[in-house]
Amino acid sequence: MTIEAWDHALDEQDSHDEQGALVLVKAYALGDRLQAPGFCRTTNNSLFDHRCSIDFGPKAILPVVKWAFANIPADRIILQFLTNYFCEDWISCKDNTEDVLALKDFPPEFVARVLRRFCRVKASTYNHSHYCYLEHASKKEAADCTFSMHAEFDEAMDYSFPIRTTKLKAIQAKVEAASL
Repeated sequence: MTIEAWDHALDEQDSHDEQGALVLVKAYALGDRLQAPGFCRTTNNSLFDHRCSIDFGPKAILPVVKWAFANIPADRIILQFLTNYFCEDWISCKDNTEDVLALKDFPPEFVARVLRRFCRVKASTYNHSHYCYLEHASKKEAADCTFSMHAEFDEAMDYSFPIRTTKLKAIQAKVEAASL
Protein backbone atom coordinates (compact mmCIF):
# COMPACT_ATOMS: atom_id res chain seq x y z
CA MET A 1 0.00 0.00 0.00
CA THR A 2 1.37 3.43 -0.92
CA ILE A 3 1.74 6.33 1.48
CA GLU A 4 -1.02 8.13 -0.39
CA ALA A 5 -3.34 5.16 0.14
CA TRP A 6 -2.49 5.10 3.87
CA ASP A 7 -3.05 8.85 4.01
CA HIS A 8 -6.53 8.37 2.55
CA ALA A 9 -7.25 5.44 4.87
CA LEU A 10 -6.18 7.49 7.91
CA ASP A 11 -8.39 10.37 6.82
CA GLU A 12 -11.29 7.92 6.59
CA GLN A 13 -10.48 6.55 10.08
CA ASP A 14 -12.77 8.00 12.74
CA SER A 15 -9.92 9.67 14.56
CA HIS A 16 -12.14 12.36 15.99
CA ASP A 17 -12.00 11.00 19.52
CA GLU A 18 -9.62 9.38 21.95
CA GLN A 19 -10.23 5.88 20.54
CA GLY A 20 -9.28 7.13 17.11
CA ALA A 21 -6.24 8.83 18.62
CA LEU A 22 -5.19 5.52 20.19
CA VAL A 23 -5.52 3.78 16.82
CA LEU A 24 -3.33 6.43 15.20
CA VAL A 25 -0.73 6.21 17.99
CA LYS A 26 -0.61 2.42 17.59
CA ALA A 27 -0.32 2.81 13.82
CA TYR A 28 2.55 5.25 14.36
CA ALA A 29 4.35 2.74 16.61
CA LEU A 30 3.91 0.05 13.95
CA GLY A 31 5.35 2.34 11.30
CA ASP A 32 8.24 3.18 13.59
CA ARG A 33 9.01 -0.50 14.17
CA LEU A 34 8.81 -1.20 10.43
CA GLN A 35 11.13 1.76 9.82
CA ALA A 36 8.58 3.45 7.58
CA PRO A 37 9.16 7.19 8.15
CA GLY A 38 6.63 8.24 5.51
CA PHE A 39 3.92 6.19 7.21
CA CYS A 40 4.89 7.61 10.61
CA ARG A 41 4.80 11.14 9.24
CA THR A 42 1.36 10.60 7.68
CA THR A 43 0.01 9.03 10.87
CA ASN A 44 1.45 11.75 13.08
CA ASN A 45 0.13 14.47 10.78
CA SER A 46 -3.33 12.90 10.78
CA LEU A 47 -3.34 12.86 14.58
CA PHE A 48 -2.24 16.49 14.59
CA ASP A 49 -4.91 17.46 12.05
CA HIS A 50 -7.62 16.01 14.32
CA ARG A 51 -6.27 17.47 17.57
CA CYS A 52 -9.19 19.86 18.05
CA SER A 53 -11.67 16.99 18.39
CA ILE A 54 -9.64 15.01 20.93
CA ASP A 55 -10.36 15.44 24.62
CA PHE A 56 -6.97 15.91 26.25
CA GLY A 57 -8.44 15.80 29.77
CA PRO A 58 -6.69 13.40 32.15
CA LYS A 59 -9.23 10.54 32.16
CA ALA A 60 -9.88 10.71 28.42
CA ILE A 61 -6.28 10.86 27.20
CA LEU A 62 -4.73 8.53 29.83
CA PRO A 63 -5.00 5.30 27.76
CA VAL A 64 -3.44 7.02 24.73
CA VAL A 65 -0.58 8.48 26.77
CA LYS A 66 0.12 5.25 28.67
CA TRP A 67 0.27 3.23 25.47
CA ALA A 68 2.34 5.80 23.59
CA PHE A 69 4.95 6.23 26.30
CA ALA A 70 5.26 2.46 26.76
CA ASN A 71 5.69 1.70 23.05
CA ILE A 72 7.21 4.66 21.22
CA PRO A 73 10.87 5.76 21.56
CA ALA A 74 11.34 8.85 23.73
CA ASP A 75 12.81 10.99 20.96
CA ARG A 76 9.72 10.90 18.71
CA ILE A 77 7.84 14.18 18.28
CA ILE A 78 4.47 12.49 18.74
CA LEU A 79 5.20 12.13 22.47
CA GLN A 80 5.90 15.84 22.83
CA PHE A 81 2.73 16.57 20.86
CA LEU A 82 0.68 14.55 23.38
CA THR A 83 2.44 16.33 26.25
CA ASN A 84 2.05 19.84 24.92
CA TYR A 85 -1.59 19.46 23.95
CA PHE A 86 -2.39 17.92 27.31
CA CYS A 87 -0.79 20.97 28.97
CA GLU A 88 -2.54 23.40 26.66
CA ASP A 89 -6.02 21.88 26.74
CA TRP A 90 -6.24 20.59 30.29
CA ILE A 91 -8.18 22.97 32.46
CA SER A 92 -7.73 21.87 36.05
CA CYS A 93 -10.80 23.73 37.28
CA LYS A 94 -12.94 21.30 35.23
CA ASP A 95 -11.41 18.24 36.87
CA ASN A 96 -13.75 15.72 38.35
CA THR A 97 -12.91 12.82 40.65
CA GLU A 98 -12.11 10.53 37.71
CA ASP A 99 -9.67 13.08 36.28
CA VAL A 100 -7.95 13.46 39.65
CA LEU A 101 -7.55 9.68 39.91
CA ALA A 102 -6.30 9.47 36.32
CA LEU A 103 -3.57 12.01 37.04
CA LYS A 104 -2.00 9.52 39.44
CA ASP A 105 -1.74 6.87 36.69
CA PHE A 106 0.24 8.78 34.08
CA PRO A 107 3.67 7.36 33.24
CA PRO A 108 6.55 9.11 35.07
CA GLU A 109 8.17 10.08 31.76
CA PHE A 110 4.99 11.90 30.72
CA VAL A 111 4.67 13.62 34.11
CA ALA A 112 8.29 14.81 33.86
CA ARG A 113 7.59 16.29 30.41
CA VAL A 114 4.43 17.98 31.72
CA LEU A 115 6.36 19.49 34.62
CA ARG A 116 9.06 20.78 32.29
CA ARG A 117 6.43 22.22 29.95
CA PHE A 118 4.55 23.98 32.74
CA CYS A 119 7.82 25.33 34.17
CA ARG A 120 8.72 26.84 30.81
CA VAL A 121 5.27 28.34 30.32
CA LYS A 122 5.06 29.68 33.83
CA ALA A 123 8.61 31.02 33.96
CA SER A 124 7.56 34.15 32.12
CA THR A 125 4.25 34.72 33.97
CA TYR A 126 4.69 33.24 37.43
CA ASN A 127 6.37 35.19 40.18
CA HIS A 128 6.72 32.91 43.19
CA SER A 129 7.84 35.82 45.37
CA HIS A 130 4.15 36.81 45.67
CA TYR A 131 3.15 33.40 47.05
CA CYS A 132 3.22 32.61 50.75
CA TYR A 133 4.43 29.14 51.63
CA LEU A 134 4.24 29.68 55.39
CA GLU A 135 1.94 27.64 57.59
CA HIS A 136 -0.17 30.19 59.44
CA ALA A 137 -1.69 29.43 62.83
CA SER A 138 -5.02 31.04 61.92
CA LYS A 139 -6.97 32.67 59.08
CA LYS A 140 -6.38 36.02 60.80
CA GLU A 141 -2.62 35.50 60.77
CA ALA A 142 -2.81 34.56 57.10
CA ALA A 143 -4.96 37.62 56.34
CA ASP A 144 -2.37 39.85 58.03
CA CYS A 145 0.49 38.32 56.03
CA THR A 146 2.32 40.64 53.63
CA PHE A 147 2.34 38.15 50.75
CA SER A 148 -0.36 38.69 48.12
CA MET A 149 -1.21 35.02 47.50
CA HIS A 150 -1.76 32.03 49.80
CA ALA A 151 -2.39 28.39 49.10
CA GLU A 152 -5.74 26.83 49.88
CA PHE A 153 -5.73 23.06 49.69
CA ASP A 154 -8.60 21.40 47.84
CA GLU A 155 -8.81 17.83 49.10
CA ALA A 156 -10.93 16.62 46.19
CA MET A 157 -8.38 17.97 43.69
CA ASP A 158 -5.37 16.96 45.83
CA TYR A 159 -3.84 20.37 45.09
CA SER A 160 -3.31 23.75 46.70
CA PHE A 161 -4.80 26.59 44.70
CA PRO A 162 -3.67 30.20 45.16
CA ILE A 163 -6.04 32.54 46.95
CA ARG A 164 -5.48 36.29 47.19
CA THR A 165 -4.76 37.77 50.62
CA THR A 166 -7.60 40.25 50.02
CA LYS A 167 -10.00 37.31 49.75
CA LEU A 168 -8.57 35.90 52.99
CA LYS A 169 -9.20 39.26 54.67
CA ALA A 170 -12.81 39.20 53.46
CA ILE A 171 -13.24 35.66 54.82
CA GLN A 172 -11.69 36.73 58.14
CA ALA A 173 -14.08 39.71 58.33
CA LYS A 174 -17.09 37.39 57.80
CA VAL A 175 -15.80 35.02 60.51
CA GLU A 176 -15.34 37.92 62.95
CA ALA A 177 -18.79 39.34 62.13
CA ALA A 178 -20.42 35.96 62.66
CA SER A 179 -18.76 35.56 66.07
CA LEU A 180 -20.15 38.87 67.37
